Amino acid sequence: MGRRIYNFFFNTDMPMWRYVVRSGVISLIPSMVVSFFLAQTGVMTEENAPDLEVGGPLAIFIGIVIFSPVIETFLMASGIWLLSFITQRPLRLALLSAILWAALHSLLSPPWGIGILWPFFVFSCAYLAWRKKTWWRAIWVTICIHAFQNFFPGLAVIFATT
Repeated sequence: MGRRIYNFFFNTDMPMWRYVVRSGVISLIPSMVVSFFLAQTGVMTEENAPDLEVGGPLAIFIGIVIFSPVIETFLMASGIWLLSFITQRPLRLALLSAILWAALHSLLSPPWGIGILWPFFVFSCAYLAWRKKTWWRAIWVTICIHAFQNFFPGLAVIFATT
């Protein structure tokens, strides 16, 4: 099972755009299902959702889709470097990174941490996979997948605030 997961996430023998779209879908759909479940069960409500009101709808969208993926990817790369002192095994490293990011997001909203555990596992795998080619490719691919992940929630925030 571990080998199949590894082969799926760490195969970079394809164009970067295809890897981004494939990984974006693999990241987005499960996280949307989890978020929907959390909302339907009353675990995630408007009261305990993260407050993203930092400006108008366009500013929020830019923050969610562009600014956050860039900043969080650079921070994630640094975190993975630190976590690599604990383990060098890529899947374990990606899991530790995802847990760390889930914990950090949970500080703003506990249910949010649950919802982003899987996407950050995918982002971490992407970074580790493409880092074997070049560091900048790893950064760029991860930013793109993260932006893909945040695009539809970003649209939802825009339409919810208008």
